[in-house]
Amino acid sequence: MQAVGGEFGGRYVVAQVRAVGAFGDEGCQQAGQVLFGVADVFALVEEGGQFSAVALPGEVGLGGRDGRGARAVAVFGPRLRKAALTARVTASLGWFGSVAAFLALALAGLTSSSPETVRAAYVAMEVVGWFVIVPLSIATLVTGVVQSLGTVWGLMRHYWVIAKLLITVVATVLLLVHMQPVGHLADAAARAALVGGELEGMGIQLVADAGAAIVVLLTAAGLSVFKPRGMTRYGIRRRRREQGPGMPASV
Repeated sequence: MQAVGGEFGGRYVVAQVRAVGAFGDEGCQQAGQVLFGVADVFALVEEGGQFSAVALPGEVGLGGRDGRGARAVAVFGPRLRKAALTARVTASLGWFGSVAAFLALALAGLTSSSPETVRAAYVAMEVVGWFVIVPLSIATLVTGVVQSLGTVWGLMRHYWVIAKLLITVVATVLLLVHMQPVGHLADAAARAALVGGELEGMGIQLVADAGAAIVVLLTAAGLSVFKPRGMTRYGIRRRRREQGPGMPASV
């Protein structure tokens, strides 16, 4: 455990040692998953063929998901952090699902030969848009900002967080803009005032917009899963301050 004391010791870490015995890489991973629920951060250290899990409780630990330096201070406690994550995931999945339903309605309105089906589809699109998609998009934006500010990732530390924030903001703004033609189409369809090329042209636009929204939301989800490397200058400065003089600066 001297290696742990040398690398993580000092006033930044109070290590709690949990011996887990000798096992291979697979055993290390399994033990790590168990201990991850006990402490915020842990490190597996080998000494003389024995592996020990060193839990780093509290607000200071390893950086990110690959152990690159000290982590930032987390504002939320474990329960509040899980609650924020639950709200974020729920809003994001709801947004994606409602956009998929919107796309299905747009395709039905474009391809159906039944006038009743076409009118019903476009009227339903307006209802789904204003009462489901718009609230969920705003909820996704708000919960994303709250979660970033309350966790170790921060809001302006990593490029992938900033990229996801911009995607969400732009998608929400464009959604509000495109809801205007949706309302116009729904009103016209309800009165049977749109016929021929005008109806087909607006229907194609709605299908294209919904398809593009699906791609954008999948891109945002991919950023959350893969978390591409890269810290902003602000994030690097914050990490150096949090690491202190006894910790090596790493990105």
